[in-house]
Amino acid sequence: MSLTKRIFIDKDPAYDEVRRRTAQSVSEHCAQFEFRVAGNRRNAAGHRPHWDPFWPGALEGAVTVLGLESLNINGGKFFRTEEERASVLTLAETLWRQRREAYAVRLARR
Repeated sequence: MSLTKRIFIDKDPAYDEVRRRTAQSVSEHCAQFEFRVAGNRRNAAGHRPHWDPFWPGALEGAVTVLGLESLNINGGKFFRTEEERASVLTLAETLWRQRREAYAVRLARR
């Protein structure tokens, strides 16, 4: 049995302090990231697929281009400041439009 499994899955009492310190460290780190952007959005076309296929890539691309640190928690991206969140949203919207338009052009060529 691996040590990680013994600590976090089986909850071996010998490692209670390790679990407590880890939980505290993770909690403190996550508390620095307060501003959320949804990782999914409904498809603007109003049909299948239910979730817009271009949004997650546009959001991830914006974060990469801007070089910002973020956390992925429960389907959302979290940022340290409101300014970081706003800049990511602005760039992600631009990338999202470009990707949708490029896809529409490809479809029109078929």
